[in-house]
Amino acid sequence: CNLTTQAFKDRLIRLLRYNPLNAERVATVALSVQDKPDLDFDGFVNAMRFATPVTSLMELRTRLQQRHGDIAAGLRLLDLGSLDDISVDIFERPLLLEGV
Repeated sequence: CNLTTQAFKDRLIRLLRYNPLNAERVATVALSVQDKPDLDFDGFVNAMRFATPVTSLMELRTRLQQRHGDIAAGLRLLDLGSLDDISVDIFERPLLLEGV
């Protein structure tokens, strides 16, 4: 059973009593993990796996490898060309989109 984005948000609001803003946030994270507009069971399970926060750099490394195939590809998607001068501010928004 595939759910459209709106159907997924409606179920979050109705069944889990999420407010519309939180339902939108959850749907955004869940659907950003896959490249399809609808959410199926496998996509949901995958989204929940990547929505779990990482608690160490080793877990971040593992997450980037799982999600993007290798660390370099993950860092490129985070717009990091060099690891020399990294600030936490660089990571904040992109990592939120990665489910970190």
